[in-house]
Amino acid sequence: MGSSSSRVDTEAMTKLARSSIAIIASWLISLAVAVFLLALGDFGGPAWVFVVCGLWLCTIGLPTTLSLVALAGVWGRIPGMETPPLAAFAITAATLSLAAQAICFHTAMRFVTRRRQS
Repeated sequence: MGSSSSRVDTEAMTKLARSSIAIIASWLISLAVAVFLLALGDFGGPAWVFVVCGLWLCTIGLPTTLSLVALAGVWGRIPGMETPPLAAFAITAATLSLAAQAICFHTAMRFVTRRRQS
């Protein structure tokens, strides 16, 4: 009975490690694509690059995109602060987007596993 329990624990840890890697990878790619598009938008770039990167940001990167847009909309309106520092924005955006990506990923995985069981 002990080996069965350790086998289940190992499988659970493997699933957790895989999901954590997927969350962090999709989050980092989404942040990199968003920063790339913002920088490329300042210098002008070909339209096809914006379309391809926009497809990523509107599908897998949607939680990151929405959290960045929501934070940017609220950021200048913080009472008591004229313009908060850019470093604070970057840290807050990274934290919120990682949380949003993790929540959406876990919700999607629950939905998929429940659909498979039905």
